[in-house]
Amino acid sequence: MKPPKVGKRSAIRFILDYIMNIEKTDDSLIFGMNCNPQFAYQEMLLTKNRFHKTDGRQYCHFIQSFSPKDNVTPELAHEIGQRLIREFRQFDGFEIVMSTHSNKAHIHNHFVLNSVNADSGIKWEQKARDLYLLKQKSNDLCAEYSLSQISFADKKESKEDWKSALENNIRDCLGFCTSRAQFFHAMNEFGIDVKWTNERKYITFTLPDGKKCRNSKLLDAEFFSKENMQNILDHNRDNMRLIAEIPDLFLDSMRAAGEILNPSNPDYLMFKDLDKDLSALEGRELLIAIERLKSDYALEVTRVKNEKERRKKKNALPDILETSADFMEWYLNEEEELEI
Repeated sequence: MKPPKVGKRSAIRFILDYIMNIEKTDDSLIFGMNCNPQFAYQEMLLTKNRFHKTDGRQYCHFIQSFSPKDNVTPELAHEIGQRLIREFRQFDGFEIVMSTHSNKAHIHNHFVLNSVNADSGIKWEQKARDLYLLKQKSNDLCAEYSLSQISFADKKESKEDWKSALENNIRDCLGFCTSRAQFFHAMNEFGIDVKWTNERKYITFTLPDGKKCRNSKLLDAEFFSKENMQNILDHNRDNMRLIAEIPDLFLDSMRAAGEILNPSNPDYLMFKDLDKDLSALEGRELLIAIERLKSDYALEVTRVKNEKERRKKKNALPDILETSADFMEWYLNEEEELEI
């Protein structure tokens, strides 16, 4: 069980997307306590707004890992994770999304907890006593299933432990940052210094205790390559720019958010006194929540652009193929002729 990490409001959407990524888990291994995972982001924001607690700590993200030696199945890990958050009394009333990942050698559960209690409005406090009791509860459940337990005795931290914690911090910051400068600042909030220049072959991370690690030495070195990390930052920046530059998409997003938050009056967000500058919009976080809508729009724009370029080439398909249905008909006819 790793300690909770403090989140940022702008990152809640992205951390939820990360733990529910279909490449790491599937729908049967996603669970929401006091919320619907599909709309957890919106529900968490509503809770914060209802109790007027939108500043400070926004969420906690913690991980429950199982030893590879135990050969735990994803289904069993998911069952234990559900019991952990349901039976740990300090979590009563909090909105929590949980997912089980099996994309690494060790099965592990991710938990994202809204910092504001949906019942009482009390904010989650990271007390040492609560963390101790949470680890003890996890151990008790593992013992019940005859699984390995973590030790509370002082011991030297393994290289895998601190590298895994470093990776989690990097992933969190990559989730919402749109530039290297913003990424450096976000990592500094974890006490981690980053040296990333065009001249250096590798990125170097320096932890608060002085430990240093190159990105090539991380457990998932391919994901943390300079090229992939830069691509992630560029993708985040393009998403934000897409929101600002396409008014129609902005209005569609506001209405879509309104339908989720207030079905009886889906246009209520559109008629608020909103500034034209997106950075001043109260609903900016809601726009980020409609990322799938943005992605679909961008994909369609790219598809149309590529189609036009293909038509300009010598070997482009004939102009008569105006629709996908026409294409399929043409393709099947060609296939039949080849078979004959």
